[in-house]
Amino acid sequence: MFAAFVLAASLGSPPALIAQSRRCNTVVAEQLDAQLNDYEKHPPAPADLDARFTALQDLINAGEGERDILRNVCPEGDFDAAQARIDIAEARAYLQEAQVAQAEYRQSCPAAEVAVTAGFVAAAWYQAVGAMPEKGAPAQPLSDLIKSVQAKATALNLSLPAPADTSHFWLTTVQQKGSAAAKTCPE
Repeated sequence: MFAAFVLAASLGSPPALIAQSRRCNTVVAEQLDAQLNDYEKHPPAPADLDARFTALQDLINAGEGERDILRNVCPEGDFDAAQARIDIAEARAYLQEAQVAQAEYRQSCPAAEVAVTAGFVAAAWYQAVGAMPEKGAPAQPLSDLIKSVQAKATALNLSLPAPADTSHFWLTTVQQKGSAAAKTCPE
């Protein structure tokens, strides 16, 4: 950081602008994608479901933390692209969490399997919608993700709202049903 300050002082630019240009990138999103790719290639063993779920939640938390940082350092026009990459990574993580939850509940509490899994699929949809461009078709990685979320939702008989109708209220409603179903399970 000291080097950035010296460079900024010598160029007559405020130090914050130098720091912003270095930080406003998609490096963290790319790291999250790489980890998610590795998880997809190596599904967890039944004994490792809890550890995988925790690791996925850590990835989501890292994405949220990065989004908060970027919101404060990115120029307005650059933030949207960086945020979309993080939204896609988080949606992928939620979709993987859905698979882990489904496997775990299938073993421990089949009566809650669909409702709990649907909560994670809803979160994946909500994040994917956040990454959709305002105009035009989504890029290939997002388009593939949308198809995966839609397929999982169809398998669970979960109706996904249109992107324009997707809201935090809808997400919370689906997740509350999953939470209520989970509470009926033996401990």
